[in-house]
Amino acid sequence: MRHGFRLTFGTAAHADLPLTIEDLIADKGKVRLNLSLNYTNSERKDISLVPMGSRSHISVPAKNNSDILIGFLSLGYDLTRNTEIYGSGGYLYSNARTNNLGEISTAEDS
Repeated sequence: MRHGFRLTFGTAAHADLPLTIEDLIADKGKVRLNLSLNYTNSERKDISLVPMGSRSHISVPAKNNSDILIGFLSLGYDLTRNTEIYGSGGYLYSNARTNNLGEISTAEDS
């Protein structure tokens, strides 16, 4: 089962007139900021093999749950009609939990 949401902010776009070459050229002094956040949660039920000696295993139910958050930010500034400065960065955070016979293990990364 997977749950999630997406939240994105950006500049508005208008489609009143057809796109022209002048629309693609930078405007001096214009600033663009874009922010995007994505979150998802996933839950899965599995069967894990647990070693019971050197050559035998037993099947036990396991429950896996994970959260992932991804953020992205970009900023652009038009210095002149022909020159733009642009920068962007992103962030990823994940947290995964496994419940195996009541023993909970966690893995986290960013």
